[in-house]
Amino acid sequence: MTIKAIAQSIDISLNDDEALSSLYIKWGPIGQYIDITREDDDGGIYCEVSDQANGAEFESIKFKYSKKLLVLEVTPPETLIQGTQEYQIDIDLDGVAFDEQKFVECLIHLFRRLD
Repeated sequence: MTIKAIAQSIDISLNDDEALSSLYIKWGPIGQYIDITREDDDGGIYCEVSDQANGAEFESIKFKYSKKLLVLEVTPPETLIQGTQEYQIDIDLDGVAFDEQKFVECLIHLFRRLD
C-alpha cells in the first residue's frame, strides 16, 4: 500500500555538529511525519514514520525525487509502519518553501551506499 502526503514543513540537516544528517518532513492535521537520519560514518539509514515505535534501520529503503514529489519505498518484508503493509510513501513538496539543492544533496548523502 501507499501513503499519500502533502508536506507542511521540511527540516534539512547535512553533517551537523553531532556528525548526523537528517531529513524531517511533517504533514497532516495530527502531525504525521517522516524522519530519516544517518550517522555520517555509519552504514545504516534510520527511518521513523509518525511514531518512534515505527523507527528502524532499513536495508531496502530507496528514494525517487522528481518535480517536487518525493517517493520513499521499502521492499517486503520491511514495512514503513509496523504491523501494516505500508511499503511506499509519496510526499508532495510543492506547497513548501525549501532549498531544493540542499534537499537533493541531503537525499544523496543519506542514501549513499557504503561498500
